Amino acid sequence: MNISEAKQIPIESYLSRIGINPDRRDNHKHWLWYCSPIRGEKVPSFKVDQRLNLWYDHGAGTGGSILDLVIAMNDTDITGAVKILSGENISRR
Repeated sequence: MNISEAKQIPIESYLSRIGINPDRRDNHKHWLWYCSPIRGEKVPSFKVDQRLNLWYDHGAGTGGSILDLVIAMNDTDITGAVKILSGENISRR
C-alpha cells in the first residue's frame, strides 16, 4: 500500500476496525462525531467528514487525513502509519 492508497481508506472504517464507534451522526452534513481517540474526553468533539474523508478535533484544534490521525494515535511517522493501515502492527498507544 502506498500513501495515496492509504488516504482512500475511510476514517470511520479504520476507527471501527480498532473498536471506536461514533457517538453521534449528522446524516444531513455527512459528519460523524466521536469522543476523541487522541485525548480523553466525555463529550464528543472529534468530527469526521465522510464526504471529504477528513477529521477535526475541536478540543485539540487539529485535524487532517487518515494518515495524520494514525500518526497521532500511534505516535509514529508516515511509514508507520501506512504499515498500520495496510494491516501490519495495528495497535493503539
